Amino acid sequence: MAKISIYLDTRRPDKDGACPLALSLFHQGKTRYVRIGITLPPCMWDGQRVIKCHPASVKLNNEISRLRLMAEAVAIDFAEGGRPYQAVDLAQAVSAKMYPDRAPSKPSALPVAKDSLIEAAQRFAELKSQSTRLTYERTITHLRKFRPGALLDDVNRAWLAEFEAYLKDTNPSVNGRAMHLRNLRAVFNYAIDEGLTNNYPFRRFKIKMARTPKRSLSVENLRRLWAFERDGAAMLYLDFFKLSFLLIGINAKDLLMLPAKADAAGRIEYYRAKTGRFYSVKVEPEAKAIIDRLRGSAHMISVMDSRSYYLNFLRVCDAGLSSILPGLTTYWARHTWATIASSLDIPKDTIAAALGHGDTTVTDIYIDFDQAKVDAANRRVIDWVLYGKA
Repeated sequence: MAKISIYLDTRRPDKDGACPLALSLFHQGKTRYVRIGITLPPCMWDGQRVIKCHPASVKLNNEISRLRLMAEAVAIDFAEGGRPYQAVDLAQAVSAKMYPDRAPSKPSALPVAKDSLIEAAQRFAELKSQSTRLTYERTITHLRKFRPGALLDDVNRAWLAEFEAYLKDTNPSVNGRAMHLRNLRAVFNYAIDEGLTNNYPFRRFKIKMARTPKRSLSVENLRRLWAFERDGAAMLYLDFFKLSFLLIGINAKDLLMLPAKADAAGRIEYYRAKTGRFYSVKVEPEAKAIIDRLRGSAHMISVMDSRSYYLNFLRVCDAGLSSILPGLTTYWARHTWATIASSLDIPKDTIAAALGHGDTTVTDIYIDFDQAKVDAANRRVIDWVLYGKA
């Protein structure tokens, strides 16, 4: 029967050093991985379980155990079925069990060879978290339409240029096309690491990018937004945006997943889901007033008491914010806080510490940044925006 274990994929950590956990499925000399939607720094992983320094270690360990048992049950069904199968078949079945609401990828019209570009892309996509995997699946859809039978070794600079020209028909945005090309580049890095090919077509191919507009509000527009009054769901979306800003641009997912009494001690302390980095934010009175309006029984933000997936709320929230101010999303809160802090001549190292952008060095391990400086900076930003006090 297949051997199943939990694997921390440290080969390509993100910019903050966080790595994804995955189910490792070994069968007949082949290993396939299915990501389980949990990322953390290697220092929080002891080889088998999330280590104790993670604030949600008990919950995460229980979830890991549940998913491993589920995968083992699928493997037993395969073994008792009596029909031969490969590791990739088991991975697809486990993935379908884990994510039953996700539509399966449509099969290629042509047989998929073992060294095919699409198969490599599918394998790599399975290692990604649910939201990231969706972007890779869109890229795979384009690859099927463009060259469904392409092999990894077929792709060269001319092929990439033709693919980019094809993308222009469906992606008028330069950065939209760049996303698919970056996804494809990541697939080739994966394929090389896995020994599927030695071909790297991006060596002399430049991915074009357009500079994105600054995603921050002026103080004047932010004040108008603060004074805006609207009944119903619109006020919920505005409150959520305001609270994110008042908490130094806290990531929307992290804010939604906080427990009901996360602010009980006058501070909100948490490890960011994406990076595992520790944050501590003082809850100012203005933030406390919004929290009290939104508080739920299980979560600090009540909308998550009746939801299992945070992105469902974020989609409608961003759409609601954009209807109030075109283009506005929850992500603007973070950029806006940083821009206003800079305009008040708050030192860059304080802003970096507040946003969690500081590099982790040996010095950082022994010298903690003075949290009082971050608290004072946030108070200055709030006083300037809400009361005009510089």
